[in-house]
Amino acid sequence: MGESVLKTLVVEDDYQFKELITDILKQTGKLNYQIQHATTLKEAFELLDNNEAFDLAILDLHLPDSSGLETVQRLRAYNKELPILVLTGQREERFAQRALEAGAQEFLLKEEVLPGLLLRSMRYAVERKHTEERLKESEQRQKAILDSVQVGIFVIDPEGHTIVETNPAALAMIGKTREEVIGRICHEFVCPILEGKCPLDKTSKTVDRSERELICSDGSLLPILKTVATINLNGKKHFLESFLDITQIKEAQVFLEKSRQKLEQEVGKRTKELEKAKNQWESTFDAVPDLIMIVDQNFNIIRANQAVAAHLKTTPRLLVGQKCFQLLHESKSIPENCPHLQMLKDGAHHMAEMTEKSLNSDLLLTASPLKDSDGKVYASVHVARDISALKKAQRRLSEQVDFMRALVEAIPYPVYLKNTQGKFTDCNRAFAQMYGKEKSEILGLNSFDLAPQELADKHYQTDQALWKNRKSQIYEAKIISGKNKQLDVIINKAVFHDSDNNPLGIVGVVVDITERKRMAAQLIKAQRLDAIGQLAAGIAHEINTPTQYIHNNIEFLGEAFENVFGTAVSSPESNDDKPHENSTASSKNGNPVLCAKEDFQGLSIDIKDALDGCLEGIERISAIVSSMRYFSHPGTDHKAPIDVNNALEHAITVSRNEWKYYADVKTQLDQDLPYLEGYAAPLNQAILNLIVNAAQAISQVLGENPKEKGLIHIKTQRLGQTIEIKITDNGPGIPEEILPRIFDPFFTTKEVGKGTGQGLALVNAIVVEKHGGNIEVETEIGKGTSFIIQLPVE
Repeated sequence: MGESVLKTLVVEDDYQFKELITDILKQTGKLNYQIQHATTLKEAFELLDNNEAFDLAILDLHLPDSSGLETVQRLRAYNKELPILVLTGQREERFAQRALEAGAQEFLLKEEVLPGLLLRSMRYAVERKHTEERLKESEQRQKAILDSVQVGIFVIDPEGHTIVETNPAALAMIGKTREEVIGRICHEFVCPILEGKCPLDKTSKTVDRSERELICSDGSLLPILKTVATINLNGKKHFLESFLDITQIKEAQVFLEKSRQKLEQEVGKRTKELEKAKNQWESTFDAVPDLIMIVDQNFNIIRANQAVAAHLKTTPRLLVGQKCFQLLHESKSIPENCPHLQMLKDGAHHMAEMTEKSLNSDLLLTASPLKDSDGKVYASVHVARDISALKKAQRRLSEQVDFMRALVEAIPYPVYLKNTQGKFTDCNRAFAQMYGKEKSEILGLNSFDLAPQELADKHYQTDQALWKNRKSQIYEAKIISGKNKQLDVIINKAVFHDSDNNPLGIVGVVVDITERKRMAAQLIKAQRLDAIGQLAAGIAHEINTPTQYIHNNIEFLGEAFENVFGTAVSSPESNDDKPHENSTASSKNGNPVLCAKEDFQGLSIDIKDALDGCLEGIERISAIVSSMRYFSHPGTDHKAPIDVNNALEHAITVSRNEWKYYADVKTQLDQDLPYLEGYAAPLNQAILNLIVNAAQAISQVLGENPKEKGLIHIKTQRLGQTIEIKITDNGPGIPEEILPRIFDPFFTTKEVGKGTGQGLALVNAIVVEKHGGNIEVETEIGKGTSFIIQLPVE
């Protein structure tokens, strides 16, 4: 409802009464009432169907096409949001209650329609409807409260006394699970002696603070203080049974009983006073919970309802003739913002809020003029409504908003809000500082105002995807800061909604990971250098072996050539075709060398074998050096094509001294693998770590100087747009209890000094974070483990 216009639908078939309402509304002061009429319920439905946004409906219960409470029910069913003010000629208070239960927000007798009372009732109907809507929003909070309170609670279906809902406190008291309680008869747990003769046979009955016993799962009886009230649940009345463990407060039982008796006496006394004061007119007047007084021009009380008398602890009769400001405000002078004072000045309706310390209440005061037949104001209808709960809720809400705002400002991470149009509506100090701007300079901008086109396009695309699937997003991106520095960040975004679950905007949190990524790159480099250092001795040994037999072959070749050429020099007259029989020569070490033709032929074969051995050794050394150069290459900061099979072969060569004593390596490499777009140096490190881990796992099983070897099987294949690398060993396997932790940094099962716990953590970081891939582990105790790496081709 706006502050200046109230669109009102009047559903009334009595023309004169309709005109009366119209005249009253037109004579009001500040509020402008836009009125539409309907003489039947059908006409009202048609107006509502024409998208007329009414703030209030004034409804006659007796129409040509509908009569009685059915009229309220039909209108409420047709439009669940529209506030309804019921007009009728029936005075019965029970009838008024039934109208409210049928869906009306306010009830007014036709013959008692006064200008001030009508306006107050209209405003009350609208405000009550708004209150009902706010109550819906609090249902989720009520559920949280139900689960958090330390009082046991049962919600009971009155028809069969079966438990339909409970809370954790109740389950803890009786020692049962939720499944063991829901659907059971309440008397199985509470008040067993009353089973079959429960006093709560009607939903109109309640139990207030009654001592009972609760049956626990072990059969013991727990003394409790039980309260039963009636609530509406899913359109049906239920018993809300709450019980408190009073084992520790049993000593106060006598005091509580006396207090209860005193309370009953006081309630009885008040009830008798109310019954004596009732009459035909006051039955409606006194039913209103607001403090209502008729006040004349001299601020004297002409009449007051029972609510006023109750607040002032007196009777309505004794209030007549006294000054309203002296009683209500306990003041000797008239308050400057008194609505009755303002009404006397301009003859219009006025409203004001006041805090009354004497009543310990916040009040909403309204004064509506009463005029005589000449149009002269002679009094006002003075209404005071206790809005203490509303003001308290507003203060708490304001405090929560201030707390959340301070919390967001204190968070070191940049936080922002966007509306559905993609414009920034709020942000914290860290977000503004990231872009080198003041907060006021950012509000109203969008991503294209803060980021280059390419980066802004990505932000826009992720926002659109978020609006579509409504699921939170976490992704890595780049941002150009206010200092024109490129930052690597992780952005966490989600959609936030209003109370009707309509999307209002996007909230995002930005985490700067630039330094983290730099440190990760340094860690990978350091790990690679550490691995090179650890493998250096083994590689030296691998190079030394072919070097040794190259050296031996060259020595043999030197001796062979010396003997051959020495024989040739000592026999210059010899005929090549006819060698001297039994001719001999001496080798360098004194051994005779036969120089017959067939001896030269045998020697040439040995020389060729020696030369082949030298070439083989040189090729072996060249392969080791090539693999070492490939592995130790620092790589680049950007992705480049990688031959995965080639990387595996180099890793096998470099790590040979780690596995050759304990295992054989079998490869099954897909020769049709495409090149992988990635970072070569980190990927080589990850592959090497897994091969070395496999060799070490097998060595744990075989021990020192094994009589047999294990097996490391390495396989590659293409699966769609993914390259899969599978490295399998037949080691001991990984125990189930440590499997979830193997990729945690610094976690290791090796002895102190033999492992840092960084190997698999680094593999996970390289595969998942740096390449956007996936790593899985298949293991079986006593049979071995497989590490399966899946990398996207692009």
